[in-house]
Amino acid sequence: MSNSKSDSRRTEIQEALATLYLRLNGYFCLGNYLHHLARVEESGLISESDVLAIRMPYQEEVLINGPALPNDSSVVLAEPDVIDCVIAEVKTSKVEFNKPITRESGINVIMGAVRMFGVLPRDEFQGDRAARRLAVSLHQQVRAPRWPDVPRSIDEKYQLSVRMLVFATRPPDDNQRKCVTLQHALDFVRDRLHFPCAGYSRAGNEVSVSPWRGCTKLIVDVLDEHNDKLELERFTEQVLSRWDSR
Repeated sequence: MSNSKSDSRRTEIQEALATLYLRLNGYFCLGNYLHHLARVEESGLISESDVLAIRMPYQEEVLINGPALPNDSSVVLAEPDVIDCVIAEVKTSKVEFNKPITRESGINVIMGAVRMFGVLPRDEFQGDRAARRLAVSLHQQVRAPRWPDVPRSIDEKYQLSVRMLVFATRPPDDNQRKCVTLQHALDFVRDRLHFPCAGYSRAGNEVSVSPWRGCTKLIVDVLDEHNDKLELERFTEQVLSRWDSR
């Protein structure tokens, strides 16, 4: 396998893991969101976000036979009445957002993502109304040299929270920017898939075919075989080893 192909697959695995983590915490997810705000050279794209995710108030996933499936309190907001929108990036080195977002015109890119969530009326995107206020606040935060908390902006009128979250392979050495490590996401997903719920994974099912698809299926298949904690690098290598046989 060439290095470029391996790197591309590693990136896909990491993004799929981040998406699965959000999904298991009650978020509806849209992966690899392309920002089509204007024609830029020949690509027609201005930027890309690894995941857009939205979690609605009062979300809960309850099994027919009893327990509610646990969410991760480190990512799920404590406020129960809030619509939570997340613009997420997966990074292997620096905890940061793409340059089209952090440059001056990035306010419009953030507004475009907020528009995609569909939670604000159209007139709130006019002038300096709610959408721009949210985007300006987030833009200022992600351009700052440090953010001790995940960048977040709130609109109380619409009970809306928008956060910009980075998933990182490791926390920054200076610990100046809050992120979710992919190891943390992996640990949560492993624990959640091993929660007593046979339908989540292949283990315990009478059928031999996993209900998961694509890269997510490879992730679930590897975790099916491990009850103990699995380090991110070892986990990634095991998923890669299954890639060509899927």
